[in-house]
Amino acid sequence: MRSPAARVLRLGAGLALAAACSHGPTWDEFHRQVAGPRPGFARIFVYTPLRAEALNVHPQVTLDGEVIGTSSPGKFFFVDRQPGIYEISVPPTRYLASFGNRAAAEPARVSLWLGQSAFVQIDVVELGSILQARLQTREGSDGERFIRECRFAPGDAQR
Repeated sequence: MRSPAARVLRLGAGLALAAACSHGPTWDEFHRQVAGPRPGFARIFVYTPLRAEALNVHPQVTLDGEVIGTSSPGKFFFVDRQPGIYEISVPPTRYLASFGNRAAAEPARVSLWLGQSAFVQIDVVELGSILQARLQTREGSDGERFIRECRFAPGDAQR
């Protein structure tokens, strides 16, 4: 049986290695390497499926108005928070006129339960000259099914 200190060192080394990799671990690798939320907290996973549309768009993601990370196609990140109800949004952004603007997205409301994980999917779609981020909450196994195609991007999350 390994000591808690050894586990923390192994986890830290794994996260440092993941940060050094340009593509990060897959969902399954991440799930095997990283412990769940710390006691008294829950975890929100934010992910963006890899799509051909709007690949160069990396919108900021906010949680109750605080920037928590950047959405990137084919990537996911997470934040741990105390149980409660939170609002995740992607604020509108103005790009160079030739590339259009990003419209305000309808925010997603997330209910966090102690020790549980919540999933928020962000899809960026192009509607004429407007890019729109669409946020959708997904339940446990459904969220895991969709996040599997993504890779962990620890540098995208601001904790």
